[in-house]
Amino acid sequence: MSAQAWFEHQHHEVLPGDAVTAVLNVRNIGIDPDTFAITPFGMAAAFTTVTTPIVTLFGGETMAIEVEIRPPRLPNTTAGPVSLSVRIVPHDSPDDVAYAETGVEVVGYDECRMGLLQPVLRSRRRAMFELAVENGGNATSSYQLRYIDPSGRTDGYCDPPSIIVEPGTTGLCLVRVRAQQIRRERSARSIPFRIDAMENGDTVATTNGTFVQAPLLPERFNVTTGWVVGAVLALLLAWTGVIRPAIRNAADDAVGDLAIPVTTEGAAVDSGGGNGSTDGSGQSLTGDVLNLRLPVTPIVGETLAATYEVPSGSTLRVTDIVVQNPQLDQGLLVISRGDEVLLTYNLANVFTDITVPFVTPLAFEGGDVLTVSATCSGLGDASAATCTPAVLVSAVLTD
Repeated sequence: MSAQAWFEHQHHEVLPGDAVTAVLNVRNIGIDPDTFAITPFGMAAAFTTVTTPIVTLFGGETMAIEVEIRPPRLPNTTAGPVSLSVRIVPHDSPDDVAYAETGVEVVGYDECRMGLLQPVLRSRRRAMFELAVENGGNATSSYQLRYIDPSGRTDGYCDPPSIIVEPGTTGLCLVRVRAQQIRRERSARSIPFRIDAMENGDTVATTNGTFVQAPLLPERFNVTTGWVVGAVLALLLAWTGVIRPAIRNAADDAVGDLAIPVTTEGAAVDSGGGNGSTDGSGQSLTGDVLNLRLPVTPIVGETLAATYEVPSGSTLRVTDIVVQNPQLDQGLLVISRGDEVLLTYNLANVFTDITVPFVTPLAFEGGDVLTVSATCSGLGDASAATCTPAVLVSAVLTD
């Protein structure tokens, strides 16, 4: 052996992202000058640098060389003990290799990051947020999650209340928020809150969110009410002065029995089995009475449609429709005949069943498609998975 090498200290601690310097002593135990190549190897070699990788020593000379240990601040830099080894290879006799070894303790660190996937949600009473918790440290961590509303206008909790996250991974949980009171004013209000992640009693991360509480009645309720009252009064005047007398006169002159439509609740199409109905002018419509219920169940942000295609050679005459919004969902509902839009409704304004009778029935010829499409922008019931609007159509199918 032509060289000896040893570290001045046998234990070193280093935090990932920081650096520590170990002193390596190299001695030429031969009598002739020689050049030595010094290289690290082993588990710690990836983050170890020899400041003077090549040295030339006279016989019997000793030199102190600095070895820098700098583990990266990454989740895959595992916390715990690891050995650091160096190889000293003489130039004149490369097979006569010397080794030195020391211990390195990689210190564990915690780096928690989290955020809400939906920072803002709007609802009348309840909302459900999704929370992502990321462990950017190099050790497995257990976080306790706490919901905080300084104003006290909402209460909430995290489901689950604590989460274990492996290094370099992300865990998901739900944040359920409930308003303490119903918003009776006509304007919405924004309620900020925050989520704290705690480990060993210390807060290691925090994130903020906003619950927008919508009013019980629409913000434009007064304006809408005025238009509705005006429309109702106009209809009452028209009914009393024009429509009702005309119907009575037509009824006195009508011949034949009038079929009474029977409403049946069905998922798609149900035939009432009748053989006739009347249009708004009292004229008889002969054919099969149908009651079609077209439900639509889109998730939030999705648009779905329910359709009914009139059989070839037949005519469907729609006499009445009923728009239903049982959950008080929010979004847009459109009733159309093929590409022709017939009726459009803002679901936020549909508080109860809306019945629309037609003085002159809407005609759908064979091959025409009656379409009910709904776009869901908010759930009236936070515990539901989808919006649930539906349209009930009363019609007569004739050949």
